[in-house]
Amino acid sequence: MNRPGLAGESISWEYLESRPEVSIVSSRLEFVTLAMSKSANIRVLCKRFRVYPRTAYKWIKRYESDGPAGLENQSRRPHYSPKHTPKNIESQILAVRDQHPSWGGRKIQDTVLQVRPTIYTIILNIGGSS
Repeated sequence: MNRPGLAGESISWEYLESRPEVSIVSSRLEFVTLAMSKSANIRVLCKRFRVYPRTAYKWIKRYESDGPAGLENQSRRPHYSPKHTPKNIESQILAVRDQHPSWGGRKIQDTVLQVRPTIYTIILNIGGSS
């Protein structure tokens, strides 16, 4: 049975199947613990754990600021979306659409003073077809 080696060496399926399930956080915690020791060579650890150095330094920084909770997977969703239509305008568009179900974007545009593609998007994504 082959043991896992450095990058480029093969790993047998037998080893992977016999390996106990390890959580992402526990393997990251093991990496960070080893990396934070004084005699650690982070580049060698990166090869051993098959992690890019940039990712490794990101994990170390998160661990230092947030502890083990910082090693959890984090959402990639943006915190702020500057082009998103404000909720009050969305509700105005949907209110006009509810009052006049046969109206399309062109007539609603005259009432709400909003760009037509924005109106179409709001009606399709939020309001559905009435």
